[in-house]
Amino acid sequence: MYIRENIRNIESDVNKITKLRRAFSKIMDRLDNQGYAYIANHHGWLDGLCPHGPETDAQGNIIHNFLPWHRAYILKLEKLLQQVESDVSLPWWDWRSKRSRVEGIPKALSDTKTDNKLNPLNKFHMNIRGNDKEGNRVNINRDTFRSTGDVLDLGNRQGMLKFNQQDVPELYRLSDFRQFSERLRIGWHNFIHVWVGGDMSAVQTAAYDPIFYFHHCNVDRIWAIWQTIHGIDSVPPNMRDVILQPFKMTVMEVLDINSLGYEYASSTTN
Repeated sequence: MYIRENIRNIESDVNKITKLRRAFSKIMDRLDNQGYAYIANHHGWLDGLCPHGPETDAQGNIIHNFLPWHRAYILKLEKLLQQVESDVSLPWWDWRSKRSRVEGIPKALSDTKTDNKLNPLNKFHMNIRGNDKEGNRVNINRDTFRSTGDVLDLGNRQGMLKFNQQDVPELYRLSDFRQFSERLRIGWHNFIHVWVGGDMSAVQTAAYDPIFYFHHCNVDRIWAIWQTIHGIDSVPPNMRDVILQPFKMTVMEVLDINSLGYEYASSTTN
């Protein structure tokens, strides 16, 4: 059982942060189907497989696969990291924390260099050539970049969401999975993508920026906490057998994080 921790708690642990960086660096160097770029392609260029908003299945039922798909997605990345460092797990970045409202992005993710080497948790060199799923030619050869907003915007966003009864504590009170998923996606999730800015603000390039996975790990943690309140399998019945591509796992198979081999260091509802 792997324990996913808060990135701020491990960035001062030399052993843990060194292993995490080494694992990211190693998979970023790979050009095969075990490499970082290959995984990032699932989300944007070139595969475009990520479901964000609600979709309609063949029977006309509305399905909300945003949370299940991303759970399978970041788990796949975590498994690749563990092939390099067996005891590494994917940390989360809590953008609602007091420290984030003061400091913004954690130093582990924002420092451009560490020990006179490029920090693999800060950016990734995209070298993408091919056709996307619409047949459009893609040719990108550059580093990912961010255009992060004012740190005060994090506190302002939290205040606005709280005022509208849509901050995370209010979301935990929702018993309907569809409402919970959509409000989390539209509220905090979308805002953080735009606030980090740069490549994170575009679906096609977001997953190439390493911060994407720490952001979505926190989204997954919030869902896991919601599940402890409302039940592990609290999803509409028509969703349970939906296959999450390209992972060949059903929604039902990703509902229990313990069966997937991980849990979160903090289960407090914040």
